[in-house]
Amino acid sequence: MPRGKAPPRNKLESIGLETANPPETLEYNQTIARIAKNEGRNLFTVSLPNGKSALAELDQKFVNTVWMKRGGFVLVQRREDEDTGKVGADIINVVREDRIWKKMPWWPKQFAKTADVEDEESNVGKMPPSESEEEDSAGDV
Repeated sequence: MPRGKAPPRNKLESIGLETANPPETLEYNQTIARIAKNEGRNLFTVSLPNGKSALAELDQKFVNTVWMKRGGFVLVQRREDEDTGKVGADIINVVREDRIWKKMPWWPKQFAKTADVEDEESNVGKMPPSESEEEDSAGDV
């Protein structure tokens, strides 16, 4: 049984650079969207900044090259012939280095993290509070 060939190294590197660096400006029909669900066959349901959802198709150059997860961000280009229930957008870029992308002036405010969430202390890797700590904090109220 023949094995499939791995993509050329230069293709992987070029896609890596493209997904790491955001464009300077967006066209009128382009926007950032959040991946909501994988529908299969390179189709994804994405959440747009206005709260609506759309069905988007992944560009062929990213198929079997870039791994995308739910909650990740993509750059979509809306199609002019949007019909209800059909593909309404194309995924033209995948956001990998989101810290760089979020600094761009066109990044939607709806997808920006709030300062409260960033400043909140994480409980990851910590032990649960002991009974004496719980009693002390209950008395503070």
